Amino acid sequence: QGAIDAAKLPIPMKMMVDIDHGDVTSPNPADTDPYAWAKAFPLQSPIIHIKQSSMNKGGHWPFTAAYNKDGRIVPQKLLDAVRQGGGT
Repeated sequence: QGAIDAAKLPIPMKMMVDIDHGDVTSPNPADTDPYAWAKAFPLQSPIIHIKQSSMNKGGHWPFTAAYNKDGRIVPQKLLDAVRQGGGT
């Protein structure tokens, strides 16, 4: 967000966090943890892109019973993480 703000764009812009697109080359487990991202960015990013995915990083699926059964994202846990990070 700092680089966007520093650009002094004529229209204010905010970044959008895309949950579950972490840096898979990072040794830091938080870099691929969607809940860590949800806690870290709600004050900088008023918009969060979420979708259901699997542990192998596959999928851009809806939050339906069929996909939630094997999905990585637990909706209530994600909302709790956003709130813990100061989001509403």
